[in-house]
Amino acid sequence: TTPTPPPAEKKGNYHEPTGLLQEYCQQQKIEFPKLDVVQVDKDKGTTLVKLTLVINGEERVSEASGLNKKAARAEASEKMLHQCMPDKQSLDEIKQVLINYRHANKRDQAAKKQQNQGQRNRNAN
Repeated sequence: TTPTPPPAEKKGNYHEPTGLLQEYCQQQKIEFPKLDVVQVDKDKGTTLVKLTLVINGEERVSEASGLNKKAARAEASEKMLHQCMPDKQSLDEIKQVLINYRHANKRDQAAKKQQNQGQRNRNAN
């Protein structure tokens, strides 16, 4: 028998496009995109969705279809991420940018906390 590969490590929402898009919105401090179900085709078994994201007053739209709403949303989210980061060729590249941003932000917060603690200690003396 063939050995089963280990499950993919899940860090935050980095395992799927919808979570990546939510992470992007949090990092950019913008509202999450609005999701509309445009059409459900029961004969074909597909759902068409539209994501609308507003950045600095500019509306961005992506549409996708899938076997269900979740699959369609994931596809639309990936398209939206590529609109937001057109210089990134793959979802893995986008994921890495978001991870790097998160790590840098955590380092900045830790440094600021340490600096504030040092200031409090100096003020107490």
